Amino acid sequence: FESPVNVDWHLSARTGVGPLAIVIDIRPPDARDVDVEVQASGIAARVIGRLGNVDAKIRKEVTGFIGERLASPEATAATVIDIGSTVEAMWNS
Repeated sequence: FESPVNVDWHLSARTGVGPLAIVIDIRPPDARDVDVEVQASGIAARVIGRLGNVDAKIRKEVTGFIGERLASPEATAATVIDIGSTVEAMWNS
């Protein structure tokens, strides 16, 4: 099987906890946000793909993986942009 996968992302920006912070909110995608085009090679693969509902399984794996990554401490930290330190550095230079 080969399967190109496209994911629609839903992002919003808001002011953060600090006076000069921007927070990017990322909604984890659900199955409706994942576009999958399963391309099976051969008749047997096509039959197995349809019977096994491979599209749905791929969507589930993709959304699960992305959800786990977005919940990680590294991803959470990366969604906060502190522009205060940049402004202060520019002001002082």
